[in-house]
Amino acid sequence: MALLPGLGGGLFGKTGLSHISADFAPLPGSATGRGPGAPLGAMYLSGSSLVEPTPGDPRVIGKGFNIFRTIDASSDLTGDAIADLIGITPAGDFYLYTSTSTGAIGRGVRLGSGWGAFHTVFSPGDFNGDTRSDLVAVDGLGKLWLYPGNGRGGFGARVGIGTGWAGFGSVLPMRDFSGDGKVDIGAITTDGKLRMYPGNGRGGFLTSSQIGTGWGIFL
Repeated sequence: MALLPGLGGGLFGKTGLSHISADFAPLPGSATGRGPGAPLGAMYLSGSSLVEPTPGDPRVIGKGFNIFRTIDASSDLTGDAIADLIGITPAGDFYLYTSTSTGAIGRGVRLGSGWGAFHTVFSPGDFNGDTRSDLVAVDGLGKLWLYPGNGRGGFGARVGIGTGWAGFGSVLPMRDFSGDGKVDIGAITTDGKLRMYPGNGRGGFLTSSQIGTGWGIFL
């Protein structure tokens, strides 16, 4: 696992390396993160257990999460200033798990179906500037959709905010990486170039830029 701290202005600090002795899939977010702008923590899926690293031993915060093909825990979707978790099954069922300030995860609630059409789903934070965390999703045709959050665990009507995203190997949340107070989105090309798509704070983008190479090892 590699940690590259953001410095603002679209720059990274020195790479730090750590190793977790487990077969795991790293996930964005932290169940104890607070607020829509809370820093991303680190989780990983070990077997069926969702695990959060701590200064001591890693802490199991949930079990049975291997039923999901997509898990994201990077934003507060329910308006309680605590990051929540979403999971999408291979069949396309969408589940929301609320979190507490102690890091405990509540019972999952099925919010919808049909999400199997998307190969990427995550919360970038408040992308449209209404103070509530949103979802973005990339469908099989490469269209990027914004699902505006209502702050109560639900979403408004989706809006198309981009096309041509199917060509990326990965699309990922970056929070406010550019340091301008607005949420950004990153994308890794199939040949390992990292691009930043700075948000304009109104549900759209400013001009993108390449900010790194060699990221193909993370695909």
